[in-house]
Amino acid sequence: MTFNSLLAPKRVGSFLRYLCCYFLLLLGGISTANATEGFVERYIDGIHYQTIEAPMPNENAQADQVIEFFSYGCPHCWHLEPAVKRWLQKQGGQLKFARVPATWNSAFQTLGRMHFVLEALDMSESKGAKLFEYLHEQRKAIQNREQAQLFFNSIGVSPELFSKHFNGVETDTKMAEAESLFRRFKVSGVPAFAVNGRYLTSVSMAGSEDEVFEIVDFLRNK
Repeated sequence: MTFNSLLAPKRVGSFLRYLCCYFLLLLGGISTANATEGFVERYIDGIHYQTIEAPMPNENAQADQVIEFFSYGCPHCWHLEPAVKRWLQKQGGQLKFARVPATWNSAFQTLGRMHFVLEALDMSESKGAKLFEYLHEQRKAIQNREQAQLFFNSIGVSPELFSKHFNGVETDTKMAEAESLFRRFKVSGVPAFAVNGRYLTSVSMAGSEDEVFEIVDFLRNK
């Protein structure tokens, strides 16, 4: 094929169409690459979340699992609770969501035991909000077992049933597991979220309450 033959009208038209398609594909690839790069850079490991050095073993790290590290005594956790519930309402049945209470001091340990008592009685969803309100709206103190029992009396739990679970072996085991998880994920403040046993993020890392759930969803698909 000669240069002159390339300039024939039909061949010129075909050649130009080829060039146009080539450049459109090239520009499309660049745009896609830039968009992907921008999405990845939006959430940066070490800034918006942390990758756990010792992730949970495979048998314990379930796919699409989110753990909230929290305490009923934490005002930030109380403030975040409505957003947590709104986010949970948007999720399908595949998400495995759990709450793990902080055990840093004696007061938090008491509240942690209360959380596991509520779970054992299948009351964590219905009465967890009541416990937040009891502490932060009514400003009632819960520092020890006796004060914890007063709360359970107020929601209709008998002293015998409370004692059975508050001091039970199952609660002791769950408290030890909670402490172990806090150490594994190196959680230094609550609320914080662990995703699929490998990542940790928090409102302080995310920058806002809305953004933390965007990051959690990002990490679920990572």
